[in-house]
Amino acid sequence: MSNIRLICHRPGFRRLGIAHEASKVWPADRWTDEQLTIFDNDRQFEVLTGGDVKIEPDDAVVPIEVEIGSLDADDQRRLDAIDEVIFNLVAADYGTEGQPLIGTVVDALGFVPMPEEIVASEKRLDPDATPGDWGSTLRADAIAAAVHKFKEDDFTKEGIPKIPALQKAIGFKPTPDEIKVATPK
Repeated sequence: MSNIRLICHRPGFRRLGIAHEASKVWPADRWTDEQLTIFDNDRQFEVLTGGDVKIEPDDAVVPIEVEIGSLDADDQRRLDAIDEVIFNLVAADYGTEGQPLIGTVVDALGFVPMPEEIVASEKRLDPDATPGDWGSTLRADAIAAAVHKFKEDDFTKEGIPKIPALQKAIGFKPTPDEIKVATPK
C-alpha cells in the first residue's frame, strides 16, 4: 500500500486521539485497516491513497497544538473532543444509573468537562435518546474528580475546597451540599 493522505474538513477535529490538520500524509503502516475504515466512514475526513501521495518534509506541516480544556464551552473543537470521547465509551465506562463515569471521561479528555457538556454530547450523538435524570450524579462526579486533583492551597484551613478554584475547575457553581459531599475526610 502507498502512503495515506488524510484530509480533514474541520482542522483540529479529533479522531483516534489526534487533532487533525487540514491535510497530512502518513506512512502506509501508520493506520490499521480498522482505523482507516473509521476515517472513511466519518464525513469530516477523506482518505486518499495512490502513487501521488508523498510525505512532506517535517517543516512543511505546522502541528495543531490546542489545549482543548482551555477553549470556550461552545468552541466546536471542545465539543468535538467531548463527542469523540463519549462516542467511544464502552459499557464498562458507564455507572449504574446510565451515566458516563466522569473519571473515564476526564482521563480521555485531559480536563474536567461540565456535566451539561456531557449531557449535550450524548444528545448530539443520539438525538432520539431520553436519558434518565442523572445530572446530579454527573455534577457530583465532576466535583469529586476536580477535588481529587486539587493541591493543598486549593483548600481552606478547614479542608473545604475553595469555591473559586472549584468553580473554575468544574465550570459551574456547586451547591454547599455538593461541596460537603466532595470534601475529603
